[in-house]
Amino acid sequence: HHVHEAVLAAKETHTGITIHLVNEQFDQGEIVFQTAFPIQAGDGLAEVEAKIHALEHQYLPIVIDGFLNQ
Repeated sequence: HHVHEAVLAAKETHTGITIHLVNEQFDQGEIVFQTAFPIQAGDGLAEVEAKIHALEHQYLPIVIDGFLNQ
């Protein structure tokens, strides 16, 4: 929630998701997958969160399946 608020406050033009491996350091694991989308004029917190959740639901199962079947 706070990350999405910060993205909007910074007037970023794109945002998205990063799926990474977990290690001892916070958010420092090897990146496995990334994708982004443009933030549209009028997108608020609810819209950005909904788009992020849609990406997570779409790509997380695919990435996990690919990772497990290497």
